[in-house]
Order: sequence, then C-alpha cells, then structure tokens
Amino acid sequence: MPQAVDQRRTALEIEALASPAVRARGRSLQQSGRVAEMSEHAGPSASLVEGKVFDDGESYRVSLSIEARYAKTSCTCNGEQPCSHAVALARQWARAREGQPRGSQWRALIERIAPRKAYRVPMEGERAFIHWLSLSLDRGNFWTLSISWREHRPNARTLGRGRKLSPGEIFVNPPVSMTPLDRRVFDVIFGRNPERPISKAEVPIPNELVEPTLRALSQTLYVYWEGSGERAAFEPKPVLPHMEVRETQQGLFVDCSLAFPGGRPWDAPARIIGSRYPWAEYDGTLRRVIGAADGLSLSILLTEGTVVPQAEVPSFLTSGISALDGWGVEIDLLLESGRTFGISETPSPRLYLDEEEGVLKGSLSFFYGDCEVLADNPDPVILFGAGEVRPSLRRDLEAEFEAVKTLRALGFKLTEPGKFEIEGDKAFDFILTGIKTLPEGWEVFGKESLKTHRVRSSPVSLRVKISSGIDWLDLEATASVEGEEARFEEIMKALERHSRYVRLGDGSRAVLPEEWLTRLSAVGHLDLSGGKARIKNYQAQTAMDFASLAEDLQIENEEQWKKLAEGFFAGESDKTPLPRGLGCELRPYQVRGYRWLLFLESMDLGGVLADDMGLGKTVQALALLLHLRETGIKAPTLIVAPTSVVPNWEAEIRAHAPGLTYLRYHGAERAFLKDEILSSDIVITSYAVMRRDIEFLQSVEWNYVMLDEAQAIKNAATLTAKSARKLPARRRLSLTGTPLENNLGELWSQFCFLMPELLGSERHFTEHYLKPIAKGDESAAGALRSKIRPFILRRLKPEVAPELPEKIENLLYSEFTPAQAKLYRSLLLAGREKVFRAVEETGFSKARNCVLDVLLRLRQVCCHPAVIPGGVGAGVGSAKFDQFCDFVTEVVAEGHKILVYSQFVQVLKILRAWFEEAGISHLYLDGRTRDRETRVRRFQEDESVKAFLVSLKAGGTGLNLTGADYVILFDPWWNPAVEEQAADRAHRIGQTRTVFSYKMIAKNSVEEKIQELAGKKRKLTSEFVRPGDLTGPLIEESDLDDLFRIQD
Repeated sequence: MPQAVDQRRTALEIEALASPAVRARGRSLQQSGRVAEMSEHAGPSASLVEGKVFDDGESYRVSLSIEARYAKTSCTCNGEQPCSHAVALARQWARAREGQPRGSQWRALIERIAPRKAYRVPMEGERAFIHWLSLSLDRGNFWTLSISWREHRPNARTLGRGRKLSPGEIFVNPPVSMTPLDRRVFDVIFGRNPERPISKAEVPIPNELVEPTLRALSQTLYVYWEGSGERAAFEPKPVLPHMEVRETQQGLFVDCSLAFPGGRPWDAPARIIGSRYPWAEYDGTLRRVIGAADGLSLSILLTEGTVVPQAEVPSFLTSGISALDGWGVEIDLLLESGRTFGISETPSPRLYLDEEEGVLKGSLSFFYGDCEVLADNPDPVILFGAGEVRPSLRRDLEAEFEAVKTLRALGFKLTEPGKFEIEGDKAFDFILTGIKTLPEGWEVFGKESLKTHRVRSSPVSLRVKISSGIDWLDLEATASVEGEEARFEEIMKALERHSRYVRLGDGSRAVLPEEWLTRLSAVGHLDLSGGKARIKNYQAQTAMDFASLAEDLQIENEEQWKKLAEGFFAGESDKTPLPRGLGCELRPYQVRGYRWLLFLESMDLGGVLADDMGLGKTVQALALLLHLRETGIKAPTLIVAPTSVVPNWEAEIRAHAPGLTYLRYHGAERAFLKDEILSSDIVITSYAVMRRDIEFLQSVEWNYVMLDEAQAIKNAATLTAKSARKLPARRRLSLTGTPLENNLGELWSQFCFLMPELLGSERHFTEHYLKPIAKGDESAAGALRSKIRPFILRRLKPEVAPELPEKIENLLYSEFTPAQAKLYRSLLLAGREKVFRAVEETGFSKARNCVLDVLLRLRQVCCHPAVIPGGVGAGVGSAKFDQFCDFVTEVVAEGHKILVYSQFVQVLKILRAWFEEAGISHLYLDGRTRDRETRVRRFQEDESVKAFLVSLKAGGTGLNLTGADYVILFDPWWNPAVEEQAADRAHRIGQTRTVFSYKMIAKNSVEEKIQELAGKKRKLTSEFVRPGDLTGPLIEESDLDDLFRIQD
C-alpha cells in the first residue's frame, strides 16, 4: 500500500503545481494514450523518469527527477513547468507502478517527513563537486544571485577550503566528481557550447535564468551558501503573494506579503530572486513563488505596496483582480460590504472572428476601460464580479448601437444578439479592406487564425497556354501569387460567381485584378478536363481575352493562331476574287460582305449578315454559295424564308447566280420533290414548311442552313426557333435587317441557332448580360459587344449607299372628335382601374395580358371606333380616318403612289372601302392573300394602281415595292424595327425618288406614349452593334402611370 500511495502522491503533487487548464490537458493526454517510451532510472538519492508525449502532431521529451521529498520536471516544449506533458507522464508513471509489489517503503516515507537538515554531506575521503551561492544587492536595490564552484577533495578537512574553479576550467577539464545533474546546471547558465571560456570564478546569474538554474541546482547533491557554509535548502512547498486591499482618500492601497497555499502567512523577511517566475530566500532556505510572473514587481510590492487611484478602481476590481485570481494569488478586500464603484468610460468595440463552413462569424463585445461587456447582454446597468465589493457600469447603448450599425454597413447580418455572420465576397472584402475602415478604437481578434478567409493582397500573375486544331482550341490557365496557385477550375468558378476572389491551393484567396473581371466576367461556362478547356473557333475571343492578360503566354501552332486572331480583328478573309458565275457587279460594301462571309466559312464560324433593309443581303449570300460551288463543295444549302420572300429568292438566283440549281420545297407538291434535294445546290422553303417537315429536313446533311428574315426565330421558345436549331449543317448563317427588335433575349436566340456555346445557356446569358445591362451595367454591355462583334456585320444605307434618295420621316397628328374623345376617356377610366387592380392582385408579370388588352381597345379608338368589338364605337367617327382621306386624296392627285400599312385588318377593310368609294385604283394584301407575287408585280409595273394596302405583319418583310414613294403607317407599333422594315419596302436599292414616310398619331392618346416607348427599342436596336448603352425591357411597371394617365 505505501508504494502505490507514494507514486500517486508524487503525481498529485506535480498536478497541484500546474494551472487548472494545464492539469485538464495533461489528464486528457494521458487518458488518450499519448504517453510512450516511458523508462525509469534509479539513482542514489533521486530517480529519473523519462518518456515521450505526443501532442497536436508533435512529440516532446519529458523527464521527472524524483527525490525523497519532491519532484522536478522538464520538457522540450519549453513551457512553464510543470507543463501538460509532464502531468501526463507523471500520471502514467503512477498508474504503471500501482500494480507492482509494495515492498518496504518506510525509508522513502520517513525521508519525505524528515527535516531538510537531513541532507547528507560529503563523507570522509569522498570527492564532491559543490555549488556555492551568494546574494548581493544591485544598483536598483534588487537581489542578484551569483554562483561559484569548488571540488571537495578526500583530504580536505572543511567544505569551504580549496580553490574556486572557473567555468572555463570546468568546461576544458571537468572534475571527476561532476555528475550529469551538475553538468545540467552549467548547460542552463552557459549553454552546451559557450562561445568562449569564462575565466571569472564567481558568475552572476542573469535574472531570467534564476528560476531554471535553481530548479537544476535543486536536483544536485551539494549546494551551499558562500560565507555561512550552510547547506542550501530547497523546500518543495511554495509560497505565493497575499494581497490586502484597503480604501484610502486617494483610492485603494494594496499591501503585499507572502503566504503558503491555504492562506497561512510566511512571516519571514524573504529576499526575492529572479525576474520571471521568482524564488524567495530566507535563512538559507529557497522556495518557489507561485502566482507571480515578475520578481522585480513583487519585490516592490513586498517592500512598498502600491496605490490604485480613484479613477482606476473599477479597472483594478475587474481586470486587476481577475488577473491575480488567475495566478492563484490570495486577495483580501478590506472594504465596506456592498460598496460599488461606478465606471465612466467610453465603450471600445471588440470583434472576435471565427469561421464555420465558409461563413465568417463575428462576436461583438465592448470594453469600458478594462471591463468587458458582451453585446448580447440585455442589462443596461451591470455589476461586475461576485464579491461584496463590485464595480458598476451604466452602458452607453447609443454608442453600442452605432457599432452594430457599422458592422451591418460592412455587410454583416445580425443572427442573434451580439452574433454576426457574413459570407461570400463581402466576407473577403471585410478581411481585405473592411477592417481598415473601422472607426478608431475598434479592435479585431482572430484574423490570423482564419484558414478559409485568408486573403493574399499581392498582385496575381496569369500563365496561359493555347494549342489549336482544325476547328478547336485548347486553353489552359493558372493564376499564382506568393508561391500559391489557383487552378483553371477555380478561376472559372470565381468568374461564374462574379467574384473577385479566387481560391488558392492552400485554401486562402487571391484578389483578381479589375481588368480580369472586366475582360473575363462574361466568358461563360467552359467544360474543363485535365485542367484545360477545349473550345470552338468561334469562341476564340475567350482565348484572346485570356492571352491578353497573361504574363506568361505559351502558344502552340502559332501560324494557325495568328491567322485566326488576324481574321477576328480584320473581320474578313484575304482578297479572294469574286466567283466567276456571279451575274452582277457587286458594290464595294457588298464585296466586303462577301469576303466577311468567306472569313466565317474558313474559320468554321456562323454569323449574322445584318445589313440595313434593301442593301442586297441576298446577292452577298449567293456570291458565297457560288464560291463554294466553284471550289467543289456540292452538298445542298437550305434557305428558310417567309412565304412572301420565297419567290424573291428564286428571282435573285435566276438573275444573279444562274449557275446554281435550286429547288422550291413548298406547297402540296413538295412530297414528290424529296428525291431531288441532294442534286440541288439550293433548297428554298418557308418557316411554316420547316416546322411541319422538320423530321424529314433534319435527316439531310446540309452544307449551309441560311435563315432569311431571321427575326422569325427571335423567340427561342417558339416551335420555329426550336425547329431551326434541329437542322444539321456544316455552317449556319442568319440574314436580317432587324437583328434585334424587342430585347436582348432575341440576340441569344439568334446565336443559339448559329453557335450555341458562344453566349452560353439562356440562364447564363440572363444572369451575365440581360439583367446587368437592364440595370445599366456598361461593363456587361461592353463585354457582350466584344463577344458578338466578329460575328455580326451591319451596314446602314447612309453609310454604304449614299446614292439612295433621301427618306423623309414625318408625324401626322390628329385630334379626337368630341364623341371619339368621350369614348376614349370612358374606356381609359375603366381600363386604368382594371389594370391597376390586376397588378395589385397578381403582380405585374401575370397582369401583362390585361395591360395589353386594355391598350388594344384604346388603340382601336385612336384608329377608328367602328373596329371595337361589340359595337361599342358604332356611329362614332374617327378624326384620324378623316385626316387620312384628305391627305391621300391630295397625294394621289399629285401623281404619287402610296403604301398604306396597318396592324388591324378591320381598319384596312374600312380604308379599302373608302378607296373603292373614292374610285382610286388600289391593291390589298393581308395574311390570307395567296397571289402575292402577282399583286406586287402589278403594283410595281402598273402606273394606274395608286395605292397598296398592306397588313403590317403580312407585308412588312421580303417585298420590293420601290414603285411607291409615299408610305403611310396608319397606326404606330411598339416595335420601330417592324415599322422601318415596312417603310423600307419602298426605300431600297432601285428606288430613284425621295421616299416620304408618314406615321399617323392621335394626340393626347396612348399612341403618343407608344411613340415614346418605341424610342427605347430604337436605341436598343442601334446600340446592339454600335458603342453605347444597352437598355432593358420596354414596358415596365413604372410605365403604367404614364400610359394610363387621365388627361384633362
């Protein structure tokens, strides 16, 4: 039993000397099996226990020197002893010995109880290495410890006789009596390899080395005091400071003395030795002082005490006492019970940072002097501590609220009182710049320990490698900063998230330069494999953008890359001659258009030939097909056009490319023409036939698929657009004078047909272009223009055909008749109420049909009340109609020919009835008209026919009506592109007279508002291929008030 008790007591003593946190950590290490390679070596007066302890990925060597009365510890962690590793080894050693035979342990027990004077002295005839200590006061009136050495020889009669040995002598020729424990003292004082031998026999010990030196000496056999010759006693029981606090007129007075643990005073005028972790000496006995980290300060307190000024009393009662409590210092507050001391400090915010699953978390507290208040504490007045004397605080809640507002302004969200979260780029912005912007007095802790929210602010460099094949490019990219790299995948993830921070290999983040974000933000999704992306030639702009940013650029197959890059910038191929079989002379701009088409062909690209209406897009496309035919490419080309335009293609082929064979795949007889398709150079069909026969048409491998009047696929969700995308072709081309009519979604539909990967998915296009541009984001608009620029060629008439006669556009305003105005106002009042109720109940998007329905009725009133269903406008005249009749009568009398457009077939029928009544020869065309070609030809050739009444949708595209020199748009339309197409049926190449275009508008009506909103679309269409702003949707909820405003 005594043996087990002995080991357990030794372990408990080591634990008792450690702080609570160290004890808990030591127990955890021992219980989790972290102690290894434990061994025990018994000596004459001490045992040495050694072992290895594993902690947090590191291993530490620990030793326990156990004498009869107490144990000393050391560890390679260099921490304060006893450390958690020493505690773990002590507990493991005690447990290992519990099961051993107890034997007779009386000697060890008696030696532990016996007085310290029982230390042995050298026996007669014995050699002994003796350490001699002395104390002296330095200039600062602090005690300095010095040490010297002698070797006791067998023939010496007294211990103090003999010459002192210098450290230099001992290092060169160690005495035989010097033990390893003696040598350890030298290692502590001088190090294992001193730079030079020390010749002075008595050595002052630096204050910072006093504590480890005395610990080493306590394990040796012979330590004596110089002068008295008394043996130096090392008592295991430490002492600690004991504080008494009294109130004075100046504040508080703190008196200090030494006491044993438990409170019993040590009534001795002890001398304090050492600065860090000091010892106390009295009457030759040395004790460790616990609870004091600075011996110099302790000496002053023991001799003089200290005064705490009145203003600093709350701080002392909180932080001061708390610090002393942490060291185990005994404190007696000799103050009036219930006494409180008010704190009057300005709060200083302190933010503690942590992270969890990609979220940056913050905990907020406030320091009033040295008193910390957690932000989640609801009490406006706080008493600190738990004793009879406590500091009190009335919080400055207004200042604290301002601190909360500051965090919110930086992007933090309040999750619960005093707790905040921030994530994504906002979190990295806070780490990078936000902390610096915090007001003076803020403190932020925990930044250095963050792992996933570290931000490297050094410049980032880009390495790019490009290799190319027949119709593809391989692109690789790596970003690097401060020796860490970001893979291509991480760069693309950052760009797709619109993030300026890219993840590096070590988990930290780098800041992407603004230029990178501008150039690369709209790259779109790239399929990466093995760290590289394979892209099509038409995505070469992406590769060029990366290459332009690279500090390290590697290009394989430079010749092909140079050809591709130069072609993109030049926008056309080399000076390839015109095909021999072309039956007309091309204008210079048409030659450039032909060569641009050849560039697209050579690079396996698609594009949009978007020349203004009437500039000869058809003949440029035919020149390309002739070139391909003459170079040996025989596969058929499919041309899809509006039904009214199919005959025009036939006529153009016959006139300008007679060497090309063509097949009109249209009408009921087309079922018998399928076998002739492969033997034809060109197959012409309509959009309607394409939709119906898509299953057959997609079974043919087409050389080209060309869409004429390609605005027919502007809505990607329609069957027409879906069918067009199914057609297999080596190349694809769109021909349209109005590449953009309503919104940028139409642009995406065009390129989804031409080159599906160029603008990404519809969702990607919406997020990266449509929405940002609608909000006025010029960088997104610029990125879109840059991406589509090589694939759209658009020339306007004034630029390339200055010889064309002028087109003069005019507005004709009319004022309602009294009856018409009354009807309009009643419908406006009822419609306004209906619209705003629908918007309130269902939201603007779902109420759109209601809005359009009400607008339709108001527009019908403006044209002619007689066309309103249900006879609502029966008997009510139309001021616009009367104005029209007078105007046309005058124009016809002057010998002009007129095109008359309206969106409403019922309006056209009213106008036709008037022409018949007036005896003016005219023609009529709407969606049900079959013999379009005959009527168009008659209007062009028969001078007796003075007017052509045309439905805007049926006759606004594909017709050549240069016989007219006056165009009347009876009712304005939302889409200015459709109106311009209609007017340009007359204003096109072949026209020799000035064309006058008149748009008729009813004043103080919704038609005026339509005119204003249409201006937005006109801007959208023009800026789509020109520098400038791209705008958002046409009708927004904010427009409703203006559209349905009640006019007095």
